[in-house]
Amino acid sequence: MVQGSIDERIENVLSELKSRHPAQDEFIQAVQEVLVSLKPLFEKSEENYLDAFRVIAEPERLIKFRVQYPVMKPEGVELHTTTGYRVQFNSALGPYKGGLRFHPSVSESIVKFLGFEQIFKNALTNLPIGGGKGGCVFDPKGKSDSEVRMLCESFMKGIFRHIGPNLDVPAGDIGVGGREIGYMYGEYVRLRGQPDMGVLTGKSVDFGGSKLRPEATGYGLVYITLEALKKYTHYRYLPQGQVLQYRLQPLQGTPCLDQWIWKCCPVRRGEGSRTWRCCHLLL
Repeated sequence: MVQGSIDERIENVLSELKSRHPAQDEFIQAVQEVLVSLKPLFEKSEENYLDAFRVIAEPERLIKFRVQYPVMKPEGVELHTTTGYRVQFNSALGPYKGGLRFHPSVSESIVKFLGFEQIFKNALTNLPIGGGKGGCVFDPKGKSDSEVRMLCESFMKGIFRHIGPNLDVPAGDIGVGGREIGYMYGEYVRLRGQPDMGVLTGKSVDFGGSKLRPEATGYGLVYITLEALKKYTHYRYLPQGQVLQYRLQPLQGTPCLDQWIWKCCPVRRGEGSRTWRCCHLLL
């Protein structure tokens, strides 16, 4: 018999999580927000979903490893060391799936927070994939190709034993595009001694990547926004030539996302010959 009110049980779940993951505010906040949003489900259902949530909120595995990369300076080459992370959060639906982020803000808490949310994002696709995330503290901006390549190779040395098509399939994220994925895939092939097209997504077409991979996120954001507008603002009934006015919010990502949003917006076509021009996008 479950004891206590639903609020007390939710607080108990959070307290337990905080004790196991101290000083990881971003991760705890993400879990708390999902818990609060699911409270009506916990209250109405006869199933003990809260206990199931307690299991989901705990990562199955966290891999931490050393990453080293050179920084070219006028006085010579300086070797920098940082920590790489790969959280394999939940594999209930299938292999772990989630991006790798190279950014100064990366931390264990950030990676867990992103990996936790990735579980639900992937589940919504109705594909047999679980949730994961990874990355390290690094800013590719202003770095030479050689510096980025050596960082990627060092990162792959830390995770190559823990990834694979049926285990964990990393992808790109902030700071990790086709170039970085290519460097990591090359190092993976060297370490494994054989190619494996399914180990990373975001590769170039020459190595088994998708032709629409660069555009997918930006185009998808435009399409889903316009579908939402059909329901909430009836945009299809606007006079011909009228511009849809949205407010552009700063995007958390790279300019790659922005450029595909702007490329997609002008070519959206409505019924007949009307062209819908989106000069701004509401996020």
